Amino acid sequence: MPAFTAYYTSRTPSLSQSVGVDTSKVMVVRNGIKNNNDLVWIGRAPNIAAKLSAIRDPGYTSYISEAVFNVILDRVKSAHSRLLLEK
Repeated sequence: MPAFTAYYTSRTPSLSQSVGVDTSKVMVVRNGIKNNNDLVWIGRAPNIAAKLSAIRDPGYTSYISEAVFNVILDRVKSAHSRLLLEK
């Protein structure tokens, strides 16, 4: 444990996260063998959302697709005359 403590006490942790959101019809499939399977999400939304979440531009942590932007009500896109969402 001393090596672990020495390694991490001399470094400042750096975390980053990003969220991608898209909308479309999605299908979920259980894939694998008996007692060893997982869910696989198939469709445009999981694919585009994953790609959007991979973007790491400084200053932004949430990304939505144009499809999501277009279904959000205009009154939700801004608050107090300030645009909350950019196209």
